[in-house]
Amino acid sequence: MEETNIIEYTKEYNATNDVLTETSTPSEIVVDIKTYNIEDTKRKIAKINNAISTWEDRRAPLQAIIDMYNEIKPVEELVEPTEPEEPIE
Repeated sequence: MEETNIIEYTKEYNATNDVLTETSTPSEIVVDIKTYNIEDTKRKIAKINNAISTWEDRRAPLQAIIDMYNEIKPVEELVEPTEPEEPIE
């Protein structure tokens, strides 16, 4: 069964020069406890690591193609921009 608590806040305002400060104070303190299953978390991490490894294995031959292309492609010569010609009227 889930229980919902409504916490009321008291707000105070203070103005100093050009600064307005709002202070909110809760009427009670509510503890927020979280629990984690470590073995389940480790399994999820292992599954993610396996997927990463698989994609890296698929990426490697494709990256080799790109690397080879980058090594042998001709260096593009820089061409000085020219002034546009005046239109003939």
